[in-house]
Amino acid sequence: MIATHHTTQLKLAMTTLALATTFGVPALAQQACSDDDLVNQGYAQVDQHRLEEALAVFRQAWERCHQPRAQAQVALTEAQLGMWVEAAQHLESALRATGDAWIQQRRPRLEQQRDTVLAHVGRVRIRGNVDGADVRVNGTSIGTLPMTEPVWVLSGDATIEVRAAAHVPQSRRVVIGANGLTQETFTLAPAAAGADTTLSHDAAPSTSAAGTATPPQAGAASDRTAAQGGPFIGLGVGAAVLAAGGLVMGLAAWRVGTGAAESYNNPINACLGTSAIAETSSICADARATAGSMGTLEVTGLVAAGVFGAASAVLFGLGAGGGSRGRNGVSGNVQDHRSRSTGRCVFGPWSAACQYQF
Repeated sequence: MIATHHTTQLKLAMTTLALATTFGVPALAQQACSDDDLVNQGYAQVDQHRLEEALAVFRQAWERCHQPRAQAQVALTEAQLGMWVEAAQHLESALRATGDAWIQQRRPRLEQQRDTVLAHVGRVRIRGNVDGADVRVNGTSIGTLPMTEPVWVLSGDATIEVRAAAHVPQSRRVVIGANGLTQETFTLAPAAAGADTTLSHDAAPSTSAAGTATPPQAGAASDRTAAQGGPFIGLGVGAAVLAAGGLVMGLAAWRVGTGAAESYNNPINACLGTSAIAETSSICADARATAGSMGTLEVTGLVAAGVFGAASAVLFGLGAGGGSRGRNGVSGNVQDHRSRSTGRCVFGPWSAACQYQF
């Protein structure tokens, strides 16, 4: 399917909705086909943060019985992995099962998850004058003309191409928003014998209200996840530099202050006691002032070093967590805590969210 590098900096906090009961998946009455064992296996994989394996198991459950419950689990896991187009297709299909009791009982939460998914995708419908012409979005084929139904694609900048044998191909740049419909019409001109049929591009991009996608890129999901940890790493480096600066300042102040104290305490300078020299000597006054100000700088520098050092450690930890493959497509969050009776909470550098059990 089609994917895109959609830079939402996505704060989007999308989590797997583990739609199971506290005691496992209940058997559905009078159901000839059962996928309970596979669905429970999928949940177990999610608990171990093995989302690719969970997706494979949920797909097996769907292929076995074609139950809307399994299709919903496929969609939610795909969303966790950043497979927004597939998630939109499968979640919309599952929600169309209006006669399914399991879906109806969980419809409000499923629709809430669908809204999150639809924030990343839109639909495209292309019309043209040549039946059988290949329609591509950012180089990936999404179908042929005539297109009877819109096709889900990811939102963002896109290049739509239409190609047909013996015709001059056309390409058009569009900007597609999320959760909308983009409709474009292409009129291909017949190519003369021996004519150049290299792709032609429209000069100006058009803007519409729906989304489309770039083709899947190897490692794109990990790049997005790693990018989320980048700001924390940068801040951690900055905090480490400030911590080092505070330490240097504190040590330098301690050294200068120690020298001033030694000068004040030196019997040659006669600063101790209540003699006239002690009261009027500029050497004594300077030594006292220097020792006092350096003492303040020493404390300030060392405290700053401690504070910024601790902050640096925290930021580096968050950066490493943001770059891990936990994953939920938006983010690489790690599931740290689970309440068996209500759900599990997911904590990450960009968000904290709880997913529910049914």
